[in-house]
Amino acid sequence: VNMNDTTLRILQAALEVFGNYGYRQANMALVAEVAGLSRQALYTYFATKEELFIAVVDYLHNQSIEHALQAMTEAEAHGSVAVFYALLEGRYGYFFEHIYTYTHGTELVAESNRQCGELNLAVTRRFQSILQNAVEREVANGRITLARSGLQAEVFADLLLRAAYGLKGREPYPLSLEAFRASLQTMVTLLTASLLL
Repeated sequence: VNMNDTTLRILQAALEVFGNYGYRQANMALVAEVAGLSRQALYTYFATKEELFIAVVDYLHNQSIEHALQAMTEAEAHGSVAVFYALLEGRYGYFFEHIYTYTHGTELVAESNRQCGELNLAVTRRFQSILQNAVEREVANGRITLARSGLQAEVFADLLLRAAYGLKGREPYPLSLEAFRASLQTMVTLLTASLLL
């Protein structure tokens, strides 16, 4: 994400305010105070609370994908399971650490779904493409095969994505970050096991 220091400070302050107060109780005056700006200065960057919220959601998505790509690069020497786990944990573990740790984290996710549906879908599709490319690279590198299972890279990537998404959900009960990571590792290992060469 290419942004100046003030914009970044505002987005981080807004996340803190939205997380601690919830979307409905958060206001621009609180965000300005936490960011160390006047309200007037804040309004030169973001005209409305809604615009600011969408920018925060976009920032979080971009940060989570950047985090996932970095984790994948670091995991590439450790095999396919490590690569797929790194991508999924990098993306969804980031949300656990940066959203669900707040008092109103679950409310923020619901508000994001309400206000940012198209953005969320576009980023999910982008991440699915990244995951699919990783699957295709693992096949091309001779570390997994899809031939025995009859799966295509797109289908396997979608399966991994949906399973990880389900794990991060709050139903039937919320997982801790550690339990999420352990469950994610098990899920990726099991789903990948029959594809390993």
